[in-house]
Amino acid sequence: MPPKRMHTKSRNGCMTCRRRRVKCDEIRPICSNCTRRELDCVYAAYCPPGRPGISNPPLSPRLRTLPLPLPLQESRTPASTKPRRSSTTNNPSAATLAALAKQFDALILEARAKSPSPLPRISLSKGDLDNLSLLHHFTIRTYNTLTNDGTREDIFRVMYPRIAFQNELTMYSLLAVTALHRSKTAGASLVASRYQIIAASYFDRALSSLRIAILDSSRNATALFAASTLIAIYGLGCHTTGSEPNHIPRVFTWIPLVKGIKTIIKQWWAPVKQGPLARLTEQGALELIEVDNGPLPLPASLFNLALETPPTSNTPYNGDEIVDAVSASIYKHVLGELRTSWTNFWATGHRTAICIQWLVLAPDEYVIYLMEGRPRALVIFCYFLCMIKKLDGLWWIKGSAEETFIQIEGKLNTRWKEQWLKWPKSIIMGDCEVVGES
Repeated sequence: MPPKRMHTKSRNGCMTCRRRRVKCDEIRPICSNCTRRELDCVYAAYCPPGRPGISNPPLSPRLRTLPLPLPLQESRTPASTKPRRSSTTNNPSAATLAALAKQFDALILEARAKSPSPLPRISLSKGDLDNLSLLHHFTIRTYNTLTNDGTREDIFRVMYPRIAFQNELTMYSLLAVTALHRSKTAGASLVASRYQIIAASYFDRALSSLRIAILDSSRNATALFAASTLIAIYGLGCHTTGSEPNHIPRVFTWIPLVKGIKTIIKQWWAPVKQGPLARLTEQGALELIEVDNGPLPLPASLFNLALETPPTSNTPYNGDEIVDAVSASIYKHVLGELRTSWTNFWATGHRTAICIQWLVLAPDEYVIYLMEGRPRALVIFCYFLCMIKKLDGLWWIKGSAEETFIQIEGKLNTRWKEQWLKWPKSIIMGDCEVVGES
């Protein structure tokens, strides 16, 4: 009598074959029986708890921790398998992907079961995605258009976003500048208009937050300084010029913005100097660099504008500006600061901060003269515009020198234009090689 053949029973077959009480060949992810009959093939290790119609047996210790899905294998289908009845099942990978989806369903259910508390509902709105897109654009593009000093680019790329994540004022300012940058570089007008609206909205929120932060001395000084620099750049980048004779020139509107930065630095000097943005406060040049035969020296005659010109019977007033000792002293101080900034600007590779520094250091009395339209103040400002013109490659400066010069030229009579504006006009309105990222 032949020996009795031992019956081997496996508990590793799929749940569908076990329910049908047929032997399963245990091919994964879909066994031959389920492939042939086009049935759902679910193995115990991946069976979701409480699946209707299936009573899950206790899992062995080896299967209690769900493994990640194994690389997909091609299902072994007998050669005599009949053709699929639909276009979906005609593709062998369709059933494989369906099984994989069920495996991930099981993993999700298992993760939820192991969670100590109900998982919160998390979703990203369209606005969230827009903000993330702007933040990404800042870190890959906008940051290196804010300065042409390569040694400080890492501050804008790394430190500014890091500060913005901890301070909503800085974040509003950062997003406003980035949206404005995208509006300037967008080709389609509809896209540009959309980013202009976004920029204006964030700028409005930044200004409101800035006002609150300034009145609250406990606020983060570093975040306040970072936001104020971005707000100033936003203001510098806005095109607000007009064709009316009495319209305020665009660059004139920069003055209160950059002077606001000076006020903030002065108020919170110690914490800013000790913080991560300390290097930004060192970009200017307070002392004159003596350069023999510099690349573009200021005309020596320009400093004659600081001389007193009292009226006499031989030189009646004809639209000229009468300069007394007080105003002469102010003009002398302004011209001295201009000479320092000018020489260092051309000698150190046209650094943006050195150029803008002159607006910061200009005394308030000179700003008043400028707003009043006094000829000497306007002429001096045109020489400053020569540095602005050199930075015309920066998107937030582009075009401002020409616009402002044309407006100033329209305010002066022929004698002033003939005697003082020919030299700066040749630079500002000429073919000047510019620097900076557009």
